[in-house]
Amino acid sequence: MFEKYSVGNFKIHQDSADIEFPGLTILTGTNNSGKTSLIQSIRVLSKIENQLSGIPSLAFHKVAGLGELKDVLNKNVSRSECIEYNLYFRLMPSLNAHVTLKFGSVLQGNMQVAARQSDAAVLNELQVILDEGGDQYSRYQFILGEHGYTFTKQADGKTDVLGTVRFMGIQPMTSFPEIQDVREREKLLLCIQELSNLNEMFIRYLGPYRAVSAYVPDTGCSFLDINGNNVAEVMAHWSEKPTFDGTSFMDAFAKWTSRLLQTEFAVRMDSSQYKLVAIESGVEFGISQIGFGNTQILPVIVQILTAMPGDLVIIENPEVHLHPKWKADLVELFLYAASHGIKVVLETQSMEIINRTRLMVKKSPNMAEKIALYFFEKRGFSCEINRIDIKETGEMDVWPEDFLDRVTIEDSFGLL
Repeated sequence: MFEKYSVGNFKIHQDSADIEFPGLTILTGTNNSGKTSLIQSIRVLSKIENQLSGIPSLAFHKVAGLGELKDVLNKNVSRSECIEYNLYFRLMPSLNAHVTLKFGSVLQGNMQVAARQSDAAVLNELQVILDEGGDQYSRYQFILGEHGYTFTKQADGKTDVLGTVRFMGIQPMTSFPEIQDVREREKLLLCIQELSNLNEMFIRYLGPYRAVSAYVPDTGCSFLDINGNNVAEVMAHWSEKPTFDGTSFMDAFAKWTSRLLQTEFAVRMDSSQYKLVAIESGVEFGISQIGFGNTQILPVIVQILTAMPGDLVIIENPEVHLHPKWKADLVELFLYAASHGIKVVLETQSMEIINRTRLMVKKSPNMAEKIALYFFEKRGFSCEINRIDIKETGEMDVWPEDFLDRVTIEDSFGLL
């Protein structure tokens, strides 16, 4: 999965800063400042369609609230502009890749598509720069034309046209036989393999509206697209599977629910459907019979425990309906997952989550390299994103004017 990410011309993000994903990435800031928009941009990238004659396009309709291309383009740019993604991968210790994806209106493009009246955002250009350090790099481009994508290589000041290719998702359907150097071909294939992972199997999302036992039709045992619903079905499916640290799912689930919630849970079959029950003093209770906070935190725990190293897990407002202690204690799970290769992204306004993260850095300073904290502020039709570094002492290197804890501090002093 990518190590850094930015998006341009997407809603409020005319030109966003690079966001790093070292393990636990926390996005916070003022309302309407672009946090949700950034997450939406990642989500829609994981939902590429090939409905227009095999040309990849962004499926805005699959992400609630996005609308159409005209609704998504930044208001400062013209309709002829592209939504531009920049992704940075570490393919090997000595090999990095910078991938640029440009999605523009099919009405502005070069490809004669049967559905041109549908103003889809199609992939106009894919560029891959393979960087081995120093001056050793190669640039490959796939540019949309009338007969598919023209594949070129740029190196040593010259451009070679290598052929025309088709795409499946955002993955070129070729093994690049045009590239004679076997090692060079393998490096490009390694990068393309990373691009093929930009889907809902590896980019996982849990929204702020969660339920444990709601029935969701046509999901089977999938947990990837149900926004936290039907947790019992997920648990039954995963019961004997190993989690990211090698323990079985049910053992890991019991460990973390005991640690965070001090409650035992079990999966039962009821009328051909799985349901989740809580067990206290040997008595079983339906989820609706215990505190509502359980229905909000359990999907978070399950989503983390069913992730694998390399996955990107996005959780919006993990603090919703949770007691401050539960909010803070969740950080332990997030950082444990991050230490095993899971990339966790939180959009949060919770000072409890941020302060517990700072405290864990103070206790284990080497944990700081696994954490990235970003503050978002609205600036007209664009936003400003600033990284806040957490020092070994747990202090933050800057304290923005509208940082979420300032109001609490001011009110507390007002009560003195």
